[in-house]
Amino acid sequence: MTRRARHGGVALATAVVVWLAQAGVAAGHALLLDSEPRNNEIAPTTLSRILLRFNSRLEPGLSRLWIVTPDGQRVRLSVTSDGAPNRLTAPVPHLAAGVYTLEWKVLSADGHVTEGGFRFRVIPVR
Repeated sequence: MTRRARHGGVALATAVVVWLAQAGVAAGHALLLDSEPRNNEIAPTTLSRILLRFNSRLEPGLSRLWIVTPDGQRVRLSVTSDGAPNRLTAPVPHLAAGVYTLEWKVLSADGHVTEGGFRFRVIPVR
């Protein structure tokens, strides 16, 4: 084998190792799978809790949830666990009609932090 061919093979092997390492890091992040309410959902003013389900086990004591109200106030919610290692719940105060943003910052059991958010609308119950 020529020196050039060996060098090319080493470069390719290195690229594959780097790519696999990055894929492993990304797989460690907690990704949101489902929520109540969902992104862009219309929820009733009787909404009493938030539920988030992720693809990995979380550290609830080190995870945070906030609701941003229609007037821009950021309200931290009390995070609880309902017993499932990949879910967070939080009771919410009475929400008046309007558009809200739910924000989260979670710590997965493997030490990776992820954050995100989505909007939902609250409407009065008739």
